Amino acid sequence: MFLPSGSESNEVKKEIIEFLDGEPVDLIFEMTGSNQAVKLGLDVAGVGSVIIMAGSVFPTEDVQINPERIVRNLLQIKGVHNYTPGDLASAIHFMHRIYSRYPLEKLFDFQVFRLEKINEGVSHVLTSSKQRVVIKI
Repeated sequence: MFLPSGSESNEVKKEIIEFLDGEPVDLIFEMTGSNQAVKLGLDVAGVGSVIIMAGSVFPTEDVQINPERIVRNLLQIKGVHNYTPGDLASAIHFMHRIYSRYPLEKLFDFQVFRLEKINEGVSHVLTSSKQRVVIKI
């Protein structure tokens, strides 16, 4: 999930919090590398939550974390950098089981760009509220 800066970011965050209906999240997979998504994950994490971060694999600005919140809420924050093909198969199986229960399509941009239009795809990402598009080779 990519959360743009400014008022648009606040709107997206508000939509996500409304979707959660005030319920805390027990397990968070942050896979975008977006600092706004990391902050949102920390904001919605419930007591005993696990936050798994796999998207932050490039230099970025620091994210401020309150250590008291981590301790009092018994949060576990884990970084994952490498995974095996079996891990990917497990993730796909998991998504296949749960996709119909949640409106996950709201998180993705279904635009597809052919390889020769890659610059157009990159421009789209920079102006979209989504961070990923498909480049078809």
